[in-house]
Amino acid sequence: MGLFGSVRDFFADISPTWLVMMFAGPYVAGETEDAALETARKLWEERKIWSTVDMLGESVKDPDICRAWADMYVSLQKKIAGIPSANVSLKPTALGLLISPDECTRNVEKVVKASKEMGRFVRIDMEDKTTTDYTLDLYRRLRDSGYDNVGTVVQAYLKRTYDDVARLIEEGYKPNLRICKGIYKADRDFRTMAEINDNFVRIAKLMAENGCYPALATHDINLIDRLKADVVDAFSLKPDDFEWQMLLGVPVEKKQKELLDIGHHCRIYIPFGKRRDAAAYCRRRFKENPKLFFFILHNIFSKR
Repeated sequence: MGLFGSVRDFFADISPTWLVMMFAGPYVAGETEDAALETARKLWEERKIWSTVDMLGESVKDPDICRAWADMYVSLQKKIAGIPSANVSLKPTALGLLISPDECTRNVEKVVKASKEMGRFVRIDMEDKTTTDYTLDLYRRLRDSGYDNVGTVVQAYLKRTYDDVARLIEEGYKPNLRICKGIYKADRDFRTMAEINDNFVRIAKLMAENGCYPALATHDINLIDRLKADVVDAFSLKPDDFEWQMLLGVPVEKKQKELLDIGHHCRIYIPFGKRRDAAAYCRRRFKENPKLFFFILHNIFSKR
């Protein structure tokens, strides 16, 4: 990581919630689902961009709260039904994984089942690497139960990911997977970003050549150009064979417009939630983006 990265992460961790939230505006839709829905609606009406809406929060250990979260996701799916191609994503630890795998499976299946009846898709997020095996097994169980409206996430910074995807393909799932670099730095298997990018492209190629649906989640302009050339163009993928995914608030509008103008689909991840959960989410993003670190550092010292 280096000295700069260590100092950046230290200040991101110690920054109080009120300070972090001063900069959360572009990255979090708000505290309510109405705010998230309005953001999703605006993205579609103004730019024809798809959305994935997510309620921030994780590591829930109260079963009643986990079941309430499942009910909220079902309600959220109903409310976004009027927005073309909008869907939801959820975290296993928010729906009971820390209580028991069975509790989590019941809650996630409730959301997926109701969503299938509505013709809606559900993305199961990938968290730190302690949850990887469970999340992939949950995906398998849901698919084996007849739910084809579900996908999950794989992380290019893990060496195991290529083999995980290859195994899903060999098992006949032809999966819909979001490929991302990964945000939990302690989990990284690769030393350099170049190695992570190489693995990202390798995974995307594997999916493309086997007729899977890759959701390519990155803001790295050079990586986007490389994926377009080496995956999208090389395998003659049609616009409905894949999509690009990015985070709310990250300033890549020019590249998004370029992709939209050639007929590609772009999807924005739209999180919303309580201030505490929003602050935790933004701290992780601040660690990823050095520019945001300087904003935090400036405000800490300017208030002294």
